Parts: sequence; C-alpha cells; structure tokens
Amino acid sequence: MILVSSSCKPQGEQAKVSELEREVETLTSELAEARIAQRDEVETLRKELGKERQERTEERTRLERERDRAIAFLDRVEGRKDETSSRNFILDTPGRESAEANAPVNSAPVAVNPAQATDAIILIEGDKSRGTGFMVRQEGKHYLYTAAHVFSGNTRLTASNTAGRKFTKFGNLEVADGADLVRLQVLEENPGAMLPVKVSNGVAVGSDIIALGDGGGAGIVSELRGKIVGLSAESVEVDAGIIQGNSGGPVILAGTGEVIGVVTHLTAKREDVWSEGTRFSDVRRFACRLDRSWQWHTLPISTFLAESKQIADYDRMTKIGFAISSLNPSSAGLRLDTKLSENATALSILTNAQDVPIVAELMKMNSDLVARRIRSSDSDLLKRFRSMLASSISQVNQGENAFNPEKFSPFHKQDGTLSVEWRGKANDALKERLNSLSQ
Repeated sequence: MILVSSSCKPQGEQAKVSELEREVETLTSELAEARIAQRDEVETLRKELGKERQERTEERTRLERERDRAIAFLDRVEGRKDETSSRNFILDTPGRESAEANAPVNSAPVAVNPAQATDAIILIEGDKSRGTGFMVRQEGKHYLYTAAHVFSGNTRLTASNTAGRKFTKFGNLEVADGADLVRLQVLEENPGAMLPVKVSNGVAVGSDIIALGDGGGAGIVSELRGKIVGLSAESVEVDAGIIQGNSGGPVILAGTGEVIGVVTHLTAKREDVWSEGTRFSDVRRFACRLDRSWQWHTLPISTFLAESKQIADYDRMTKIGFAISSLNPSSAGLRLDTKLSENATALSILTNAQDVPIVAELMKMNSDLVARRIRSSDSDLLKRFRSMLASSISQVNQGENAFNPEKFSPFHKQDGTLSVEWRGKANDALKERLNSLSQ
C-alpha cells in the first residue's frame, strides 16, 4: 500500500507541469504573433506617414511654383504700366509729396499692384469688435480713416498694418457731421504707404470698384471686386461681396486707384433700446463718400469712446426698468419668463444686472418665493413689491442729469437722444405698474 501511494504522487505532479508547459508555449506563441502584428502595423503607419510627408512636400513645391508664376506675371503687368487694368491702384508714399505739389490736378496716377495697396490698410481691433481702416495724406497731415462704428462700443483699440507694425501715436479724432465716418491723425514718423482720395465728383453708376478690408475679422486683407450700383449725395452703393470686418475699409476706383468711399454696414434706422449690436448687422453694401466735403467735429478719441460707453450704461438701466415693470409677484415667484423683445426676457436682463442693488433684492425675493421661504399673505407680498418698485424708479434714474446727448459728437448724438426717449418710456412703464398695484 505504501509503495503504490508513493508511485502515484509524482505522476500527478508531472501532469500539472506538462499542462503548465503547454500553456507557456501557447502564451509564448501568442506573444510572438502579437509582436509580429504590432511590427507590421508600425511599418504600415510609417509608410503612410512617409507618403503623407511626400504629398505635403509636393503640394508645397506646387504652391511655390504658382506663387513664382504669379509674381512674375504681376511684374510683367507692372512693367507695362497699363493704367486701365482693374488690378492697378495708385499708392501715395511720403516721397511723392513734393512731386505731387507741382503736378496738375488731373495728372494720370502712377499705377501699382494690389499687394502694394494693401500696405496702406490698417487692421483695427477693439475689446468688443474688429474692423478695417486705411492711411491717407491730406492737408499735409497723415490720417487713419475708418467708419465711426468701428471705434464706437470699444474701450480699448489697437491699430496695425499688414506687416504687423503697430501704431500708437495719434492726435485728436475728427468725426464727420451726419455720417458714419471718422479720421484720426497719425503722429508716427514715417507711417508708411498712403492711399489717395478722390477730391472731386465724377463717380458714375457702373464704374468698376475694389473694396479692401479684413473680411470676417481673420486678419487677412481681401480684395472684393464689384461695380457702383447707386449714388446719393452722401453714399455710394456697391455690389461687391462686403461682409463683417470690411467696415471702415476703402472703396477704390479700379481704373484710377482713388479712394471714393469708406465701407459701412447699414441697416434700418434704430427704432428702440433693444437694437444695439444690430445697427450694422444686416449688411447693406454702402460706403460713405469721400469725394465730397465733410464738416469735422474734433475731440479726443478717449472722449468718443467714453460717449459710447455712456450710452451703453444708460441703455442698460433702461432695460432694467422695463424688466422690473414686467414682473408680477405671486407665491410662486415674480414671473421672470416675461418676454421683453425677440432676444430678451426679464430673467436674461436681471440675471446680468445683479450688481444693481434693487435687482439683487428682487432676484433674492424671487428665489425665496420659489423655495417657499416667504410665507405671507397676498396683500403683504404686494405691499413689499410696491415698495421695491418705487425704489427701482429712483435707482434706474440715478445720474439721469449727467446724461446729455446734446454734448455728444455727431455720430453719438442721435443714439443718445433716442436713449433718452426710451428711458422716458421705461419710467412710464414702471409708474404704470406701480399705480396698477396701488388700486
């Protein structure tokens, strides 16, 4: 019995060892196969990467050849000095000033290509919006021309040319009376390329034009071609594909290279306090004419920017007044979902105005009502809300006497006057709501 037992034990252990060895062999084989598959996958990826690099190299080479051909073509065109070509512009540079002083008014302009013309384009970037401007030499001074609305609404502005040079030395701002047009004196030494302005009438419907600007605000100057399709004493209408970002850029006569207008994006006349941000949102392809005389109103640019901020702050309190007048207290809340315009509700206005004491108080009242933390009779609730309404009239109109549109520059005067009219309507709405709760 003992001998039999001793002989069986090694056989069982040997079977387990054999099974483990087979498992090790299987795992080793699987690992080898996995390594081979991984190596094949890496090799495939390496080949694909090499192919992609080769394709990129070939594409870069092709683009460089096209660029060289384009440069050669432009050099040939410039050498011909074909003044009737729609690709030619004239470009003022400081070195030409003395020669032009003795030149006849109707002398033929010197033609240059579009790449040189874009050197006079200025990219304007503010903390709220972007736009385009351009350099002009007039009356012995250098000016940055642009649309007034490109500056308005911002508190900080930077101006740089397409080469990346930033301009920081400026004189006073001049605002055209009755137009979306400003010019800012540039005090930099050697400010660079300048575009000439057409100094007399003679623009005709059907004339070929080119609009230059930072279309879309991407920091790239685009060249948009079209024709003049309409004229008025102050504006020229064009059919070039002007988009947002072109505002403030020049509209140039293709045949002579003279600037005839500054691009503006026009919409229907502003009609209410809710329409800020839409003054030029619907693109109407118009430009303010420069081939006529404008009366200029001079002021520091800081004052001009402060005016737009005053209007924005004033309109903000007006909207708060309208929002509060729409509230209807109940045990369930203040009805903040009341719609005030297509894009604004009482909730959206008041949520962003909780720095105003009465708004913070009303929002807390609404939260307490929703959470059932206020347990009072309907009469007590209305009494409390009436008191808050009376306080809101005082807070909405705080600093009212300091807002005087008659002292604003021409561009902001009309908007400021309209803001006063709508403040009156907001006050009427608040008083009417207060009277209705007192009955």
